[in-house]
Amino acid sequence: MAQLYLIGDELTTTGFGLVGVKKAYTATPDNIKQILNEIKDDADIIVITHELYEYAGEAVEKIRSTGKIVIGIPDRSGGGEDTISKLIKDTIGFEIKS
Repeated sequence: MAQLYLIGDELTTTGFGLVGVKKAYTATPDNIKQILNEIKDDADIIVITHELYEYAGEAVEKIRSTGKIVIGIPDRSGGGEDTISKLIKDTIGFEIKS
């Protein structure tokens, strides 16, 4: 079974924890790279909130080069509908319009 890790602000990690995500880490722009370095060997899928994803660029690319999946998700600071649409398109291969 794939190991899913979530890295985000306190509100996001609390919410994901309530729905059963056990490996959720509260991070800041100052420690995001350190947390990624600690979990990179165990994680198969890493989900990072939008704001923190912006600070983790180089570390994310290194992890992706090993074949692991790293996904940025929208949070209170941004990401919004454009990001969600892109995630859906990248995941299923086509765009959904309503």
